[in-house]
Amino acid sequence: MNKGTSVVFCGLLSLVLAISGCGGGDKEKCDDGTTQCSGNWVQTCQNDVWSNTTDCAASGKTCQNGACVGGGCTTGQTQCSGNVIQTCANGQWVNGTDCAASGKTCQNGTCVGGGNTMPKAGVWSYSQFQYGTNTCKFEALGTGQGGFVINNVADPSFHVIPGDNSQEFDCTVSGSSYTCHRGEVTQTVPNYDVTLHGAVDVSGTFSDTEHTSGTQNGSVTCTGTQCAAAATYLNITFPCSVVVNYSGKWEHQ
Repeated sequence: MNKGTSVVFCGLLSLVLAISGCGGGDKEKCDDGTTQCSGNWVQTCQNDVWSNTTDCAASGKTCQNGACVGGGCTTGQTQCSGNVIQTCANGQWVNGTDCAASGKTCQNGTCVGGGNTMPKAGVWSYSQFQYGTNTCKFEALGTGQGGFVINNVADPSFHVIPGDNSQEFDCTVSGSSYTCHRGEVTQTVPNYDVTLHGAVDVSGTFSDTEHTSGTQNGSVTCTGTQCAAAATYLNITFPCSVVVNYSGKWEHQ
């Protein structure tokens, strides 16, 4: 190791180990219980070693003469840290709601703007068109027309009542997108050890409060000792799936 390298090594070692000099100098002694500042950290002497104990910056304060001074906050007070709402608890700021997660920004300690696109309550018309996927080999639907009702609109959810008297369901909105679980159905096949299980989920987007488009995603699974024979007879493979594209438009209250 040359002289220049030794000097650099000693400098780094003194910073990391907090020793004076290089090559076996004594550690800096301190009296247990005494405090000092290291940046905005309060350091406390424990067993002759300085240890970080309090981050004054976390409560909006600075470290002076081994203690946090100035700044501080009142319990219940809010502020913004970027797009995160911080709430004061026991004199310290604690991170809370991330406004960006709902497409909003944090201003003056609260989330504003953005938010979810919620549909208008009332009667909606429905049009379905073409399969996206049809490994269940259902008969072609062509263009289907119908209607449904949306009610109980309360950000971030709404309720759907289909016009075909099928099971009602709830949806959850995130931004302009939404997802729904329409439910499940089980059907046995007479004289065969075959039970079919169907499930339908919905995903879509609102271009505004009166227009939507999306897909209904269905899946069918089979249980029983004769599922292989049923699959051969139907010329399909279980599980199978079907995806139907649709659009919807608000009509009236």
